[in-house]
Amino acid sequence: MVYFDIQMINTPYQYRFSELEGYEETEAELQKIYPGLRLIRSGKDIATHQWIYRLCFEQEKDYTWFMLKHR
Repeated sequence: MVYFDIQMINTPYQYRFSELEGYEETEAELQKIYPGLRLIRSGKDIATHQWIYRLCFEQEKDYTWFMLKHR
């Protein structure tokens, strides 16, 4: 088995999805606007039963572009 060590740039932003919602569609839409964006599952909220996904970027320049457009 091969493991890849991918260093993602974590942001303070999160999305929440229920088990029935597919996060892939939302990730694809966001990637059209912000290249390099990834939604990484970070846990589950036991109060709402929703999965928590952290907004991450593959490269620093992608995160910088996100921050410039987000403001």
